[in-house]
Amino acid sequence: MISRADLLTIPRADAPGSVLGVPFVAIGLAAIALHRLRSRGKDPVLLWFGLFGLLYGIRLIGEQGTVRLAAGVTEGTWRYIQSALTYFMPLPAMLFRAVVFASWRPVLRWLIRGQIAFAVLAVAI
Repeated sequence: MISRADLLTIPRADAPGSVLGVPFVAIGLAAIALHRLRSRGKDPVLLWFGLFGLLYGIRLIGEQGTVRLAAGVTEGTWRYIQSALTYFMPLPAMLFRAVVFASWRPVLRWLIRGQIAFAVLAVAI
C-alpha cells in the first residue's frame, strides 16, 4: 500500500521526466499534424520525426510513477509497454535518416530490417 509520504515524494521524483516528456509528445504530435496537413503523404520526413518524438515522450511520461498510478497500469503491463516502446522507438529515427541521407539508404534498409526483427523478438521474449 502506498503511504501518504510516498504520494508526496513521487511528484518531485517524477518532475524531470514530465518536464522532458510533455514537450517531446507535443512536438511529435505537431510534426505529425504538419505532415498530414502539408505534404499529403509525399514527404515522410515530418512523419518519422514526429513518430520518434511521440514515442520517446510517451516513454518518458510513462516512466513516471504518478502517471502509472493514475492510469492504473500494473508493473508487469508497464514493463511490456516500455520494452515495446524502447525497441520500436529507433525505427522512426532510422526511417527519418533514410529519407534525409539518401546515399545511406541501402545500408539503412538492412539496419531497419534488422531492427524490426530484433524488436519483435525482444518484445516477445
